[in-house]
Amino acid sequence: MSQYKDMVIPDELDDIIAYMRDVDSYREELSMLGHTWDLLTILGQMTGGGTDMTTTREAFKTLTEQMIANLGHQTLEKTVQDMTAKAQVTVDLIIRNLFERTADIGFLATDDDIRDFLKSRGKNEQAISHLDFPDSSVDTNNENGTAVIARFQEYVA
Repeated sequence: MSQYKDMVIPDELDDIIAYMRDVDSYREELSMLGHTWDLLTILGQMTGGGTDMTTTREAFKTLTEQMIANLGHQTLEKTVQDMTAKAQVTVDLIIRNLFERTADIGFLATDDDIRDFLKSRGKNEQAISHLDFPDSSVDTNNENGTAVIARFQEYVA
């Protein structure tokens, strides 16, 4: 067990409870009520009326610590569930995107016009050197070049 602002909390919450605003807010409210019990205990002792509030005050403190610990655990569990769901959505998006790109490549690899164009580029060494430049254009005088441009325009449409 660890100490957090005059309260005993479970060790697993020690490093993170300070970041749980709602838990800290409730801890403050319960702490103020605890101070009221302290005052009542002191008043009971001063008046000598035989009213001992010490047991009630200790029970309230124990109850407060249990409630804060449970609230901390619930907050942690909810946060983990939220983060798990968001992480799963992210992974699903990445996987879907990879499948789509794989399908695109597979589809393009089976397109005869694109394959013929790439084969013709491979036979002409000068044409291959144009592939290194991003601003190079497809030779539209070449039958394969015209066919591949038409094919890509079909894909875009």
